[in-house]
Amino acid sequence: MEFSTLSVARGPNSPPVLWRDAQRLVVVITTHADVGKGTPGLFAYGVDPETGAVMFSHSFAADGLGEFLRFVVDGAVQHTISNVVEYPNPPVEPPGPKAQVLVDYARVVRSGEEFAQLGGPGQT
Repeated sequence: MEFSTLSVARGPNSPPVLWRDAQRLVVVITTHADVGKGTPGLFAYGVDPETGAVMFSHSFAADGLGEFLRFVVDGAVQHTISNVVEYPNPPVEPPGPKAQVLVDYARVVRSGEEFAQLGGPGQT
């Protein structure tokens, strides 16, 4: 299974329903077969890398990725995003990859960012 990720800082227009108290989300995206329509689709999961909480999941057609990411970042959408599932804390098991895999992956992404901000090895 392949993952694509986007690490996003909360902005002034980020939708509270997806972010709750998180200040940063790692959005993990993976593919799935949309058996209902026979077209490829995507699953997106929002993980708070600080707490390990799965904040949401969303399933959509691959051509809806840009619109969904605009919604996550600044709440801007042209169409209604209707099937976003907000997870309670502690999270329930989402469809697709196991929740713990998502959480561990999000924490690794965040650790890599923090390491890069420090300048990497040999920097003082």
